[in-house]
Amino acid sequence: MNKGLMIGALVVLGSGAYLGGVAYTGQQADSFVQQQLDVVKQQLGDQGDIAVTATEGFFESQYRIEYTLSDYPEPIFPALETNKIPMDLTVKHGFLSANSTVVLAEGELLDVLKRYLDDSDQAPFVLESTQSFNPISQTSRVNARAETARMSGDLEDGATFVVGAAQVEFNQSGRDFAATLTMDDSYITAEDGELRIEGVSGEETGVLDSDFLQDAVMAEEFNAVVRAEQIVFRDAQQQATLDSLAITVDQILDGGRVLLSVGYGAEKATLEQGDVLSVVEVPNLSMTFDFDYQAVRDLAEVTQSMQPDADDPEVAFEQMQLIVETLDRVTQEGVGIDLNDLSFEMEGEKAQAKADLNLVPFTASDLMMSPLMLLQYMELQADVSMPVAMSDKLGDEERMQLQMLVEQGFFILNDTDYTANLSVEEGKILLNGSEFPLF
Repeated sequence: MNKGLMIGALVVLGSGAYLGGVAYTGQQADSFVQQQLDVVKQQLGDQGDIAVTATEGFFESQYRIEYTLSDYPEPIFPALETNKIPMDLTVKHGFLSANSTVVLAEGELLDVLKRYLDDSDQAPFVLESTQSFNPISQTSRVNARAETARMSGDLEDGATFVVGAAQVEFNQSGRDFAATLTMDDSYITAEDGELRIEGVSGEETGVLDSDFLQDAVMAEEFNAVVRAEQIVFRDAQQQATLDSLAITVDQILDGGRVLLSVGYGAEKATLEQGDVLSVVEVPNLSMTFDFDYQAVRDLAEVTQSMQPDADDPEVAFEQMQLIVETLDRVTQEGVGIDLNDLSFEMEGEKAQAKADLNLVPFTASDLMMSPLMLLQYMELQADVSMPVAMSDKLGDEERMQLQMLVEQGFFILNDTDYTANLSVEEGKILLNGSEFPLF
């Protein structure tokens, strides 16, 4: 089961209902909800089905929505003993506004989850939202909050787990939106290993491409960051720890182009293997992608309208053709990829890599028969450097491997640094100024 489809379905079910309550009441609200469900059904294809039963009212409407998965992931749902997700949706109608609440309905799934809830009286999932419409500005406002309860228990193999409670808040006014995430510590522990994630939080602000949430295809601009105070992975041979991880994603529009920047950074990464302790400080990765905005938006719109796992070969072929044609429009406008920074430090010494890649306009479908043709459209400059002083801090095996790379011409050793330069020009790969053979 595509997780994105599951999340998308819940969003449509939650938002579509209260949006219907804003514009209409009674049967018209039910009609609007049914329209949103039809969209979800189309996206699900053969992966699942949605059934809805409505009780209409002038001031309040209630819906029982049952989401049945025909292709669900192992081993999660067998442990939950059911592939049905029933939800109760209540919509309270107001003048140009509506309030809605979505909870997991009584049934097999809720009975199973109650075994793992720390508080069996607490709902495992609640989504509350308020929607209002301004007829003068013709804009909508959305305030929503979702909560999941803390769950813990034992697994069949003797492992124990905890899934921390999480809270998500979302606010949208016209095209502007903001979201926040907080999640308590989570872990799974077994006799020979452990995975622990602590201090998760995040926030995002941005601008949609539509004044109405249900009509938006993508965000025109946004800024997002997700943080984790610590991630620990341990098995019988080693333990890896990542402290103060931050993942950032930024998107802006610049003259009809989308500039998407992605960054990964941490305070330090530690690896313990027996008596050997390796510490890498300030590991950092920063990249920027440059695309044509309208072409990317068209691709997003086509992807969202696809029917997954189409059994009809003709339908599947038509969908693939449409994606390829739309992808061609993206690549025909040129693509840029910059590696702004790939670096880390060890005891004050810093290793770093930078790269600038431009893909001149080309047709993506032409590469399907001959992927190596991509070199003809590439313009690449990449540089890597590592201080000699840092190599002294490496283990014997790592120093031997580095020396072999120097002897083979991959790195150049000078007085202070190991360096390497990689470039692609006119279909030729040059490594440290010498042509690098492909075969």
